[in-house]
Amino acid sequence: MTTIIKFFKELTDEAKLDLERLKEISLTIQDFLNFPTKFISNRRKVENLQKIINEH
Repeated sequence: MTTIIKFFKELTDEAKLDLERLKEISLTIQDFLNFPTKFISNRRKVENLQKIINEH
């Protein structure tokens, strides 16, 4: 009986690790997909700052 319990505990632990890995991969993909938006947004902020600096 303890062998079966150990087996299921190991399966559960492996599943938890897989879930953590999937979460990390998901966040990495989200960062990658959001990069162009962040890049464009930051570029606009810099351009706006340059305009303000040039006006004064």
